[in-house]
Amino acid sequence: MTMPDGGVLALDLSATVIGWAYAPLRRKQPEFGHWTLPKIGGVGARYAAFVDKVNDTMDAWNPADVVIENPLPPNVPNTNVDTMMQIYAIVGFVREACFRHDVAFHGAHVDTIRTNVMGRCRWVKGETKTAVVQFCRQELKLDVTDHNAADAIICWHDYRQKILGIPSAKQPLFRWDLA
Repeated sequence: MTMPDGGVLALDLSATVIGWAYAPLRRKQPEFGHWTLPKIGGVGARYAAFVDKVNDTMDAWNPADVVIENPLPPNVPNTNVDTMMQIYAIVGFVREACFRHDVAFHGAHVDTIRTNVMGRCRWVKGETKTAVVQFCRQELKLDVTDHNAADAIICWHDYRQKILGIPSAKQPLFRWDLA
C-alpha cells in the first residue's frame, strides 16, 4: 500500500493483533487496518513478525510521528501477566524502530484519548470495544469492523486534534455562565 510521506502512524498494540491508522494531519480521516501476528511459533515468532512489519512500514511510509496508547500498568486487575509483558516488549520495539528511523514517538493514556475524541472513556464492562467501533462508523463515517483498527483511529484523531489545536469532545464539568 502506498502512503504519503510524513504522516502520523497510530498503533493500537496488543499481543496478537495490532491496529493501525495512518495519514498526514492535513487529512480529516486516516487509512486504517490491522496486522495479525502469528499464533504458531509462540511469543518469539510474534515479536519477529511485529519487528519486521513495523520496520517495513516505517521504510515504506516514512512517517513523521508514531503515536500509541500507553500500555496499562501491570497492576491492573484481571490483566494477564504474559500478555502485559508482550505488550511492553512490543512498545520497546516501536521505540527502537522510531529511534532507528528518526521518527518522533508519542504516547497517551487510553482514557485521555477516548475522552478527547469521544467525550467519554468508560462504558459498562465488555462494551468498550463495541462503542469505539460504533463511534468510528457513526461519527467518523469510517467502515471499520475491527476494534484494534478503531482504537488506532481514535488515537490518530486525538493526536491530530492536539497538534492542530482542534477542541476536544470533552464537555466541561461545570458551566459558569448559567445566569
